[in-house]
Amino acid sequence: MTGGRTAHSMLQIPIDLIHNEIPVCNFKKESAKADVLQEAKVLFWDDISMMHKHGVEAVNRTLQDLRRNEDLMGGLIVVLVGDFRQSLPVIPRGTVADKIKACLKSSYLWKQVKIMKLTTNMRIQNNCQNSQRFSDYLPKSFDGQEATTENGKIRLSNEFCKICPTLENLINQVYPDITLNIQNINWFQERVILTPLNEKVREINFTLQEKFQLLQEHTTQ
Repeated sequence: MTGGRTAHSMLQIPIDLIHNEIPVCNFKKESAKADVLQEAKVLFWDDISMMHKHGVEAVNRTLQDLRRNEDLMGGLIVVLVGDFRQSLPVIPRGTVADKIKACLKSSYLWKQVKIMKLTTNMRIQNNCQNSQRFSDYLPKSFDGQEATTENGKIRLSNEFCKICPTLENLINQVYPDITLNIQNINWFQERVILTPLNEKVREINFTLQEKFQLLQEHTTQ
């Protein structure tokens, strides 16, 4: 949304939520952000499934204090958006049980949450057949109805992805005809390689930078 901020930025949620059982947000009551939350009518919070329960509890305590109201979230209407079948809180070296224990559903606040479900899928509003098939595929993956490997990982359908055996092959798939577009900023903005591990990020960045340097040297010659 226009003007949207991350939860940690807007609500001043502490970073270390794992070792702090009763955290509070780092607000000064005379700050501009505090004034906004005191006057606000509704707060929209996306990707709530990834937030540690202590973060939500910290916001509840802080809003009650800022708004001088002992009701849930200080009487502020808070719309939480997320899907617990997707990403749960990240717990360093934690087990599945640790992640479940850390999620909002394990908080004392959860029993006061009113659950509402979306019924219109915005992804398929363009009437694209592929979008509809992908939309049907996602819930099956979340619910464990799709085929998995021996390690329990979801076996992605060839209908929606292409397996690249090497990093070089992946780069060629994402950045085809890179020689012709080396100076095209818009072309690069439309492409990205995502990975969950920083180690892989550095490897991909190094490989691409090396390739760009060689191409630029070749172009200048």
